[in-house]
Amino acid sequence: ADTASLVVSPEAVTVAEAGSATYTVKLATPPVAAVAVTISGMGSDVSVDTDPRMGGGQTTLSFSASNWETEQTVTVRAAADDNAGSEEVRLSHTAAGGGYGSVSQELVVTVTDDDTASLVFSPEAVTVAEAGSATYTVQLATPPTETVIVAVKEMVSSSINVDPARLRFTTSDWNTAQTVTLSAAADARASVETVTLRHTGAGGEYGTLIQGLIVTMTEMVTVTTVTEEEEQDNICERYDALNADETVCNLYSKGISSLSSNDFAGLPDLKTLSLKRNELSSLPENIFAGLPNLETLYLDENYIGKLSEDVFADLSKLKTIWLGFNPLVNSLPENIFAGLSNLQEIRLQNASLSSLPEDVFADLSKLNTIWLTGNSSFTCLPRIPQSVSTLDLNRPPCSLVLSASAVTMIEGDSSSYTVKLSSQPKTGDVTVTVVATDNGVTVDTDSSTNGDQTTLIFSSGNWETEQTVTVVADQDDNTRSKVVTLTHTTATGSRYPNTSSRHGQIIVATVSESVQVTVIDDDTPTLLLSTEAVRVEEGGSATYTMKLITAPTEAVIVTVSGMGSGVSVDTDSGMAGEQTTLHFGSNWDTEQTVTVSAAPDDNAIFETVTLSHTAGGGDYDGVTAQLEVSVTDTDTAGLVFSPVPVPVVEAGSTIYT
Repeated sequence: ADTASLVVSPEAVTVAEAGSATYTVKLATPPVAAVAVTISGMGSDVSVDTDPRMGGGQTTLSFSASNWETEQTVTVRAAADDNAGSEEVRLSHTAAGGGYGSVSQELVVTVTDDDTASLVFSPEAVTVAEAGSATYTVQLATPPTETVIVAVKEMVSSSINVDPARLRFTTSDWNTAQTVTLSAAADARASVETVTLRHTGAGGEYGTLIQGLIVTMTEMVTVTTVTEEEEQDNICERYDALNADETVCNLYSKGISSLSSNDFAGLPDLKTLSLKRNELSSLPENIFAGLPNLETLYLDENYIGKLSEDVFADLSKLKTIWLGFNPLVNSLPENIFAGLSNLQEIRLQNASLSSLPEDVFADLSKLNTIWLTGNSSFTCLPRIPQSVSTLDLNRPPCSLVLSASAVTMIEGDSSSYTVKLSSQPKTGDVTVTVVATDNGVTVDTDSSTNGDQTTLIFSSGNWETEQTVTVVADQDDNTRSKVVTLTHTTATGSRYPNTSSRHGQIIVATVSESVQVTVIDDDTPTLLLSTEAVRVEEGGSATYTMKLITAPTEAVIVTVSGMGSGVSVDTDSGMAGEQTTLHFGSNWDTEQTVTVSAAPDDNAIFETVTLSHTAGGGDYDGVTAQLEVSVTDTDTAGLVFSPVPVPVVEAGSTIYT
């Protein structure tokens, strides 16, 4: 005989903090009587709900001899907290009755955190005078799960010493500011230096932290006589780093902490420049303007925290750029590689990146190699050019492209939306499987094939062609509306998103997006709006529609109210003046149009108005529905000067308002 057991699917669940996920439970064998399954073990702000139609979080599931093999859905929710650590909870499912009295099953829930482990500096940048000292404070931004050690990199080459070089934070004093003292030694240079102090974390969720603090050193000015020959020397010549034909400048590990705008003057033939393993924390915007033939640039293993959008704009012949092992601030400017049409290799490994702009690699048709490993917070890939053959990080693209994130429909009715890929697959076909969390809603991805199809197939030739998914809500006898989630997941084994080959193995990641389907019961009098929200530009208009779900017992009048802040409605454009009522009788299932208008005003403020729709008459008496109207403003906040321009006589004065 088969053994009584609980079937929990999947065997483990991952849910984002402040988000939700679902799993299903059913019985493995028919019970001899009713079975109740109780869920326990919730904690770390994790809760469950076995029936969202009832108020509060329900924790029991009921099975009988007729529904024992029907999967019942459990929703898991994770509340937001202040720490930056992920948690794990084991949910216990304990059965009682029907021969299942001693049966239990566990499910592991992993909560991924939405907080970021980081440091709080005060001030956010420090200035220290040569031969002087300055202080700043450090504290953790989020509570740690264990003791955290922060090491401060001592910038010896920049004549800056730090004290202390290690800071210790515990779970009880994590938000107590600790003071670091900086001392700057005197040197012979008559220039202002800017460097970055590197702070590296160890312990708990702070184990991968690298964060920089910009320090500006003001120098004592010493007037020296510089010969014309010395004045014309560039940095490659000063460090004797230039080869004979002036095509290679090797400044590897020279202790360089800053660059001047003319440091590479007079080097029009330079093709390779290495600044690897120095102490650079920033780059002047036009530092590479005099290098029109540069093809290879090594900037890795420095302390660069931020790059300006145009820093590489003059390097149209650049083929290779290494930027790895720099504490770059989360991302890069969207157009940082714009115009670099010859670029073939980009290295950004271990660069503290959490994301990249979707089109950061756009128009790089010759790009074949991208390195991104070591960026632990990097969760998804931007659009990857089809020319790329080597990609060392396997992550999904940031989304599938769905035409709608939510669909509202009446029980017994159908609706549709479309799906396409956000980027071209590297090889092979991509299969997207659509699954509904409720068996009362069905989907069909191919109406030309018999039966309900649940898969969409994309190739490198049709990846951006929208494919239609039809949703059908089954008719039932109860009077409850429901919300159903449709999940869209690329099938295991699909070579999408852009996969890479490492050591002869294909590495595969999956992509998942969802659509919320709201099914409105057709047995209960309900006002059906075509949308829950409308956006209208100031001075413009927009429309929505309304109809009744069921045939009324007598004539129904729906009154629209809540207008204000320059927002007005008109339910009948054929009549003079603005009408605010809709009339339903035998036309109860015909959509009637409401026009929303927003009057112009003199302020530069966006307004939001909630319109209420209240029915009167028959079985619809007292039924209401609401719709939110967002007004986008066309005015721009600014100052008005008078006169423009302002004339003033030399050695004189004038006024303006």
